Amino acid sequence: MQHGMVGFVIVRSDRTTVTGDVCNKIETYLKALAAKDNKFPYYAGLPVSTIDFKIEDGFSIPI
Repeated sequence: MQHGMVGFVIVRSDRTTVTGDVCNKIETYLKALAAKDNKFPYYAGLPVSTIDFKIEDGFSIPI
């Protein structure tokens, strides 16, 4: 990122709420901060199996 050799950032999701909040356990926050600081788009790649249709927001995700 520092040398402009990145076009965007994709991280995986461990759990996704029905409203689109994404939860991940390891190092995602630092990648998000680096992407924002360097003005790169930041996306979460998630398989359908990570979507929990019973959870409405990120605050309700059990840890």
